[in-house]
Amino acid sequence: MRIVFSKKKQYELFNEYKNLKNCTWRALSKTFNIDWRTTRHLRDGEFTLSSYIFEQMISEFPELKKFENFIVDKRDDNWGSKKGWKLALKTIRKKLKNDVSYRNKWIEKCKVGGANNIKLGPIKNWEIGFRNIGRRRFIGPKGEKMFTKSEYELAKYFNENKIPYVYEPKLEINGRNYFPDFKIRGFLIERCGLVSKNYFISLNRKLKDYNKLKKKVIIVMPKRMRDPILKNVKIPKNFIQVIEDDNLTQLRETIGEYIGM
Repeated sequence: MRIVFSKKKQYELFNEYKNLKNCTWRALSKTFNIDWRTTRHLRDGEFTLSSYIFEQMISEFPELKKFENFIVDKRDDNWGSKKGWKLALKTIRKKLKNDVSYRNKWIEKCKVGGANNIKLGPIKNWEIGFRNIGRRRFIGPKGEKMFTKSEYELAKYFNENKIPYVYEPKLEINGRNYFPDFKIRGFLIERCGLVSKNYFISLNRKLKDYNKLKKKVIIVMPKRMRDPILKNVKIPKNFIQVIEDDNLTQLRETIGEYIGM
């Protein structure tokens, strides 16, 4: 069961629980056995709250039972997968049609994601617009907005050596959309930079699908994350593994050797 609060009340609930428990947000995530990003979204009211988590809060601190008076709705656990996406898509299409400002922002997001031939009105491949670009701090040689310095250094290296590349090309495999970091000379380059249970599940599925393409795949792993990634992720034997350390120049040269520079 999913519990629905207003964003304000859900924020108050999580803050009060955190203060009573006297711990950090990351420690709170471990209490619920969920990723810290999920905890942040729950705190901000971006996700509905699992009844299991709410009951756990009340069992620890009965004074939080007062928040039962602020419950707006109760939904089945699979409500989002059955109905939520349909309502979201309906809202998006309506705003794309009627709100010029929203449509223009959407188009800019799609351009960053790599969508081509974008027209006014409802946009084909609309899901690209959902891709989070808020944390992209580096601007690539072609104006791409990139997450990490290593992505920027690789793009710069390819550009300097006049090697055509595509940043975050959209691949559809088994009905799922993927955006590897680079596609270049028959290679896909995928950087694995997170450590969490949900990320490992997603990454295992992604690499399994990549393997079906019969392309050469280079997996780049930050040195500090190598052990947890290798422990939790099954990397196909034919994939090339490259360790990224603080020396990004070495990373560029290593990738260059594999792609035949």
